[in-house]
Amino acid sequence: GLTFNGDTAAANALNDYEEGDYTVTLSGNNGNYSLHGGADRLRYIKIGKLVTLFGRIQITAHNNVNGTPRINLPFATPSANEQSGLGQFGVYWHKWNMPSDGMGTSSLEFGNSSSTAYFLYQRDNQSWSGIPDIRDNLGDVYVTIQGIYMAAS
Repeated sequence: GLTFNGDTAAANALNDYEEGDYTVTLSGNNGNYSLHGGADRLRYIKIGKLVTLFGRIQITAHNNVNGTPRINLPFATPSANEQSGLGQFGVYWHKWNMPSDGMGTSSLEFGNSSSTAYFLYQRDNQSWSGIPDIRDNLGDVYVTIQGIYMAAS
């Protein structure tokens, strides 16, 4: 790995740097949503175990998918006691109708030792909940994702 300022400690060496993009899969319990072919990729920069993920996808069809929507990640997460401690993400929607109990804030929660992150939304005076459905305005629904999470390696 690369070391800085004469520091030779293995723990401080930069042993991994990677950047690129990957094709997103937006899925539920029983299948995948359709994404626009020109807006189905996210960019990433990985430095050590820290992954910055950003970009925008466009949802074109629901395909009768049920369950909380989730996306695949380019790198799996480690095992952790607190899943929200694996990273923080801002999720911004264009033309999606928030559930009536929602506050407008949306996030991703990471699976434990997983390559999956689940879409959550904030509810008024209640705990976060999985987004129940993405059916409205399809073909015109964009999701912008940006944040940082911890990779397993």
